[in-house]
Amino acid sequence: MKLKFLTPILFLSLILLNSCSKEDAIANDVANRTQEIQKVVFEVPGAKNISTSGTMLSFSSFEEFESTVSNLVDLVDAHEDVFVRQYAELSDEELNAIELTTGFVSQQPLIDFENQYGFTNSLRKKYNELEAIWLNNEELDPTTDPDNTIYFSAAEQTLINEHQEVMVAGKVYVFSKMSNTFEVHDEYGASLAKINNNEDVSQDPNITSYEKSNGSCTVWRSSDSFDPYATNKKAKRIATFRWLPYYAKSKVKVISYKRTGNSWQTWRTDLGVGVQTYLYNGSCSTITAQGWSGMKRKKRKKLKKTFTNWGNSVLQAKNNISVSGTYEYNGHSSNYKLQW
Repeated sequence: MKLKFLTPILFLSLILLNSCSKEDAIANDVANRTQEIQKVVFEVPGAKNISTSGTMLSFSSFEEFESTVSNLVDLVDAHEDVFVRQYAELSDEELNAIELTTGFVSQQPLIDFENQYGFTNSLRKKYNELEAIWLNNEELDPTTDPDNTIYFSAAEQTLINEHQEVMVAGKVYVFSKMSNTFEVHDEYGASLAKINNNEDVSQDPNITSYEKSNGSCTVWRSSDSFDPYATNKKAKRIATFRWLPYYAKSKVKVISYKRTGNSWQTWRTDLGVGVQTYLYNGSCSTITAQGWSGMKRKKRKKLKKTFTNWGNSVLQAKNNISVSGTYEYNGHSSNYKLQW
């Protein structure tokens, strides 16, 4: 097994549009917190794309991973807030039009982060490509929606490779399979090849698997629902739950769409979102953790809110109970729960 570490150059302060002290402070914080992150490369036997297969970022812990996610979310928020404040007097129509003419890139801080690490095969890039194809249709087909198989937000996608793999505390986690999450302890390249080839790894000493679904309760699930609240406008309400042996993460997200001609686009408008959780124990018999995230409101195309529970105890989401979202979009509001 061959393991190659690529040490990135220092994460330079990101240049934000009309940056101010707040944005500079966040960028400096990200710089200080991400210097332990590395890019690693494994040789995966039989890989079709040698240049990207087995290439991923490595974190010392899930705390470091989540801290990086939080910092990137703050950077993107600051970046977008500056843009929105510049044109606060404009209508949604005017704001979306000027976003196109100025070439504003809402994910620029995420792009800058990837570039600093030479991380060319992020899940964010793959998701954006799939989403662009999906939007380029007269109707939005829920069966081909990339959100059906990619449960991570843009900041998380920036840290995970296109095969939904990441290394944390010396173990490689594979999230791409709908049935199981895989934890690879050793022989990384050969083990990834087995998982990619859908081989039976239940007896493999180098691989631990965690079943994602279990009847009325689950440790890994996402669902969504569209609200066509106005002519040629829709909002997608997403509810997601993920658990690993170290923490559980409940998330709700709203995405705004507008139809233009024969295709759709994500549409910047006033959005709000909050999540209420009621999580069950390993036997799905008792609620052992609950919480309310509070509301987050921004003028965005997409907006999410999460609630995280740390600890090794198994937490599960119960159908139509455990993850409940409050969603606001362009003056409308509704509720939606994780369900299957």
